[in-house]
Amino acid sequence: MKEVMNKIKIFVLAATLGASIGSGAHANEIDCGCDKGIVPKDREAQLAYQKALSLCLKDCIKNKEIQSNKNHSIFFNVSPARCETDSLSIPEGRGRIQWAIRTPNIMAAEANILSNEIAKERPKYPTYGFWDEERQVYTNPIGWRAPTDIAAAPEVPTGYEIMGLCTAGCYAKGQKVWIKMGYAEVDQLNLFDAPEIYTLTKESTLERLRYKLTPVKSYTVSATDASQEIVDIYTESGRRLSVTTNHPMMLDAGVMVEAATLKMNDFLFGVDGLRDRVVRLEHKTTFGKVYNVEVDSTDLLENVIVAEGLLTGALYYQNEGVEHLNRVLLRRSLKGI
Repeated sequence: MKEVMNKIKIFVLAATLGASIGSGAHANEIDCGCDKGIVPKDREAQLAYQKALSLCLKDCIKNKEIQSNKNHSIFFNVSPARCETDSLSIPEGRGRIQWAIRTPNIMAAEANILSNEIAKERPKYPTYGFWDEERQVYTNPIGWRAPTDIAAAPEVPTGYEIMGLCTAGCYAKGQKVWIKMGYAEVDQLNLFDAPEIYTLTKESTLERLRYKLTPVKSYTVSATDASQEIVDIYTESGRRLSVTTNHPMMLDAGVMVEAATLKMNDFLFGVDGLRDRVVRLEHKTTFGKVYNVEVDSTDLLENVIVAEGLLTGALYYQNEGVEHLNRVLLRRSLKGI
């Protein structure tokens, strides 16, 4: 691993780290004085590779004082990490952000990213971990949890660092989403094999659903195995979908709602454009990881994807787009009025 970290050239690819570096850099690249690395396809190797990139980039920023980067995440888990063991309310999340910005070792680029989250309706807040070099994973050997009070002492235990940003609302393991090659289990997907996913188009209406392949920004996965509140949704057509209780689902009226609010005899929207009645809801608690999809778009309809044949919301509706829940997203065409 050390050899990899010492020899990687920072190639900031949208498919690897999610964004390009500031206006002063080449469109897709920053040379930090390391050799070019090859992005692996194996999921575990990808995590190690991303960790190496993150460490190299941090050293690059420190050594070359690249402080103009305000849009690129330099955290290890550049996708928003779901943090079941560090779940916070919105006020607590804002408090965590304000506390983190005060810590002495935070870099300017990290502080900029966190500062941009504070004003959001549902901000992404940082969670911390200790990087275990031997096991190549983040751990929490002393059971430490970062404060949520801005007035708390800005002290981070030795060896701990921000490992990701927390978000909520995901699919259970094994749930299938619609990609170019057909339906595939979301927990098996990565940006190299599935860089695009089918979403609604901007022109879609209640009477006529249209689909397009839209770039995926990231496939997110839980930071750790943890207790999950899951709802199994059974429909009249025989479909079954398992999601966390706050995962967005689209009703037949074109309104996106949280799964927890679904009731018997509600109608969901099928991929075929037909109404599909909810015939059974089973709430349960499971232990493990959950998964989600972050689409590279802020358009409301391009953040509607298909899971197990039903229209559901991508990660956008749990973060920047949360204010659009319980509003009509999919409208009738003029001809249908």
